[in-house]
Amino acid sequence: MTFLLQKFNAINRTRTPVRARNGLRSSAGSIAFTGRFAACLLLAGFLGVGSAMAQPKVLRSGGGDLDVSFASGQQVHHYLIDTDGDGDYSDEKLTAAGTNPTGQGGTVVNTFLVGGLALVTVNTTDNQLEVSPIPNATGGFKIAMAADATAEISDTNVGTPTEFVLLSRFAPMLKGIKGDYNQGADSDMEALTLTQRDAESKEYNLLEWFDDPNDVFLTYEAKVDLLMKGGTSTAGASRAKVDKDGDAIVSATISGNKLTVARVNMKAMEHDQTDIWVFARDGSEYARKRIAVTIGEPANPYVKTAESDKVLRENAADDTTIDLAAIFADPMLVAAADAVTNMDASALTYSVKISGSNVPKVGDDNDFTWVIPAMTARVQLTDVVATEGGVGHTGAMLTIRPRAPGAATFTVTATDRGLRCATTEVYVPPVEADATADPPVKAAAGFCYTHEADGSRSSEDRDGFGADPTLTGAADTRTDDQKAADAKEVASRKALYHGAKSITDVFTVTVVTKTTPVQHDKNSVTNLTDTSKSTKTTSDDALVADSGESVTINLEDLNGDEKDAPALFVDPTGDGLTYAATAKQDGKKMDVVDISIDGSMLTLTPIWRSGTVTVDVSVTATNTLDETSVPSTFKVTVKTATLPVVNQLPAIQGILAQGFSLNTGGEPLVLQLMNLNNAKEAKDAIPLFIDPNAASGDALPGGLLLKMQIKDVVADHRYDHLSKENDVYTSAMRITLNPAAPNPTLTIRPLGANSAMVTVWAIDRERHMVSATATVTVVSGVSAEDAELPTEVELSQNYPNPFNPQTTIDYALPQAGDVSLVVYDMLGREVDVLLDGPQAAGRHTVRFGGDDLSSGSFVWPTSYGE
Repeated sequence: MTFLLQKFNAINRTRTPVRARNGLRSSAGSIAFTGRFAACLLLAGFLGVGSAMAQPKVLRSGGGDLDVSFASGQQVHHYLIDTDGDGDYSDEKLTAAGTNPTGQGGTVVNTFLVGGLALVTVNTTDNQLEVSPIPNATGGFKIAMAADATAEISDTNVGTPTEFVLLSRFAPMLKGIKGDYNQGADSDMEALTLTQRDAESKEYNLLEWFDDPNDVFLTYEAKVDLLMKGGTSTAGASRAKVDKDGDAIVSATISGNKLTVARVNMKAMEHDQTDIWVFARDGSEYARKRIAVTIGEPANPYVKTAESDKVLRENAADDTTIDLAAIFADPMLVAAADAVTNMDASALTYSVKISGSNVPKVGDDNDFTWVIPAMTARVQLTDVVATEGGVGHTGAMLTIRPRAPGAATFTVTATDRGLRCATTEVYVPPVEADATADPPVKAAAGFCYTHEADGSRSSEDRDGFGADPTLTGAADTRTDDQKAADAKEVASRKALYHGAKSITDVFTVTVVTKTTPVQHDKNSVTNLTDTSKSTKTTSDDALVADSGESVTINLEDLNGDEKDAPALFVDPTGDGLTYAATAKQDGKKMDVVDISIDGSMLTLTPIWRSGTVTVDVSVTATNTLDETSVPSTFKVTVKTATLPVVNQLPAIQGILAQGFSLNTGGEPLVLQLMNLNNAKEAKDAIPLFIDPNAASGDALPGGLLLKMQIKDVVADHRYDHLSKENDVYTSAMRITLNPAAPNPTLTIRPLGANSAMVTVWAIDRERHMVSATATVTVVSGVSAEDAELPTEVELSQNYPNPFNPQTTIDYALPQAGDVSLVVYDMLGREVDVLLDGPQAAGRHTVRFGGDDLSSGSFVWPTSYGE
């Protein structure tokens, strides 16, 4: 096809009205994937694990057989194949071959085929079922065992099914499996014991567990088995497991390649046992690791129930008593009757401090009182009976009497006695330091003695020490030297020994005026709540960072009941309250939720974030007397966003809103899409897109696939015949997207004066998509060779002419002004608008493409106005 373009007219005239240009961008919802990325981005089908309880047996093609043992007397009843690969067996039907496949009741065989998926060998001697996959076969099936393999199949006789999943030889793998892979992978387990205080959590590097023969990125997932609510656990036995509505006694959180397992303090019981299943996925295939978790018994004292902060009124009629001993637990404490023979037996020893180092005490060590302007605080400690091993306190009480507005912080420390005998040696008396000895003798701290026969302690004479009447009840006939020596020994017995441990709890008591708002004792928001309830909620009620959903709490009607409206605060003045709220973590403000208050309505809206975080939302109430309450604090959890997003930093949003401007004589613009600020360090880079699920080390930049289709560039003159995906031509520019890791780039090469709207898409592995659009404008400028401006308007003949399919037109302007350049056919019909807007003084170039036009001649009058 050949076109002839003729210059028609070029005169100074009044500029014609600017023509509106409307561009419609096609939806990118139908972006197709091919090749390897398709496998990576497919959602898990029947191989995905929906329930943490029903884990199938997983076999890898080429990995050998797998022995699965069943109870004595069981027989193979039937098998069922997942023919459609959706993981749902309710729509599958038994075939004749799947009924009594071993022929029990007739000619018994010990091998049979499950379709084309697996060869099953049955060992009837030890009731083991050996499963060997056919190489390269993938799929799923169930084998059901029953006491009678010939019994009629019915709704009540379906046997006990075991599910098998067959993966290809290219599926992800567990590292370090020796021998037959399937046997080893099935038994592979990581044992973990968590205990309160001593071992609350454990972190794992998932790169040490999993490998992928495809050498592509893996995505990770962890599921926790649930335990029956309200059940009991004893030594060696766990609560029963349930599919749903149970307790998760541990949490399993994945961030990048790191897995953190943590004890859920309020739900975990000693001796509880549960499993965590960790999955490494490559598209629809996966490898699996089991973590067997046991909640152990702590060996050191710990805070059992932390004391909450107290708010008291200055006119309170009654004292407030706090049982300090109830705060702590000591797992090594034994019954008093065992104290003689148990070398570790001891009650906890309590010490109490009040804020302010110069506050004097009135009384003795076991019964003393602090008097400060805000309150009097009395501490009463009860000693253990003074027998051998009698160390510590059986009771510790704190009594507060409010006096005037103010506050005090109390620090309570509980200490166990430690190990009196680090070994089971025969008694060794304490030794005093002797620097003159050869070699010098260091002082011995404490001592250790036992009877070698039974390990018990006694009051017999020991290496020159006489009997202690405080232990035996005998008459005191000792000499002064004996008394001094025995007193020294008794003091040593009551001292803290090797390995003594302490734990601390801190709380504040605040005294407020008679009119200050205070939180109602019975109406508290202890976790995230909604408008329909005021009770505690679970983590399932957490806000999701990209859900767009908010939660509203009426602080004056927590349960939303007009008849019974429990308020968060009590207002003694009755004149009304105003409220304020902040979100903090460890005392620092956190931008996790947007908080707005309208009257008594508190609204929390999650802010987009990568990673799950829990913050404390503190609400205060102020009355008409300008008295502000002590904060009422509840927890809000914002779960990590799941969808990719355009970076919301104001700088990035400003760049997208402003767009980009290039000069026809300028250099190409190169944008590093994952490092828009051109940072030298990767940690400082500001990306255009963020994927909250991206794992470090992903093959794709930021865990995202970037894409720009031809239709994602909207321009007056887009040359589709020259363009292809990620490389688009217009009359003004060439836009090239290089999506390759680690730093994808968008390059814009200016060709002529005009503009285009450019959209780039980011797609995550779950095929969620987000786009960013910016306007790119190429303006005509004076080139270096044309330093002198033209003296008059110049319009050159196009070249080449004739052309197919593109031609170039040069023109020059003596000064800046509005330019309109329109192409007409020989019948006077408008074909295209090449220019319609302000232009700088100097020499300019514009291109015209005729790929959508029929052969013919065209003219192009130009109007120019200063």
